Amino acid sequence: MGRNRTQPISSPPRCLIARNYCHDILIRYCIISAEMLDGAASFISNVFDGVSVSYNLVSKVGSDFAYSVRRDPIVVSDCRMTLSHAHFDSGIKGEGQQDRVLKRVACDPICPSNLPESRFDFGMAIGVGSEITVETVEN
Repeated sequence: MGRNRTQPISSPPRCLIARNYCHDILIRYCIISAEMLDGAASFISNVFDGVSVSYNLVSKVGSDFAYSVRRDPIVVSDCRMTLSHAHFDSGIKGEGQQDRVLKRVACDPICPSNLPESRFDFGMAIGVGSEITVETVEN
């Protein structure tokens, strides 16, 4: 026969996500074909919201940030939002090889002073191209 055991009540794990939002522009044959909010801050937060994972988000944007998001980013007034242009062409030098060229403007990196004082069960530092300093990852 089973005994009546008291199960300890555990709180759900808490996560810290560090990644800047990014405005992506896709260009094909010199024509803008799509613009969107991108970056792990965008899509991972949507996944975590969908499965009710508790998390904090640290993300920097410039004063030109024009999106509505559930978690407010840190606005750096003298900086522009991270911007990525992806240029897709039909070929390079007429050789018919598909390729893309990425051009990026980056917002200020996430620094240790931007992190909350709280403790977390796990963290995700998902920076691209010096978006998060080494010291921040060490924290």
